[in-house]
Amino acid sequence: MPESKIKPEDFFSAPEEKILLNWFAYEAALAFEPELRDLATSSPRVKVLHENGIEAVSIALAKGLKDALVRRESIGILGPSSDLPGLDRKKSSRRFNEGYRRHAQPRKFPGEMSLSPQWVANHYPPLAKLPPSPIIANALTRALKGLVRICAGCPVQCLRHMNSPCTMFDDGPY
Repeated sequence: MPESKIKPEDFFSAPEEKILLNWFAYEAALAFEPELRDLATSSPRVKVLHENGIEAVSIALAKGLKDALVRRESIGILGPSSDLPGLDRKKSSRRFNEGYRRHAQPRKFPGEMSLSPQWVANHYPPLAKLPPSPIIANALTRALKGLVRICAGCPVQCLRHMNSPCTMFDDGPY
């Protein structure tokens, strides 16, 4: 597996931006990258990934995920928002809660999560040029599920303490 070109510096531009939420975004980009790389080699339909650089796509989508978490918008996660550390159900969007009520079975952490194809296209416009297909969203969902499983057992709890300083940015080298 090639060494990633995604670096922690891609997620902060000033020392005060070295926070746990940005670290989560960095980890998300690292999780997205191999899924997108595998997808790009197995499916010629998604050549846009190679044209734009898999790392750039991973970073853009991870930053979009971070922004969605900050705004507490629906990103297609099914299940109570308390299933995702750091999201408060009372502060979640109305659409998120309505989507949860439509499902008969309550979901437990890490929940049944999915990033919708529309969300992906909205956060990386070159992907909107592709015909509607869940192929990229499904790959990103696999990566996000894996990351959230790891986060569930992590003592740092980046999503619960999003704005706390993150010393991991200074630990390098990466």
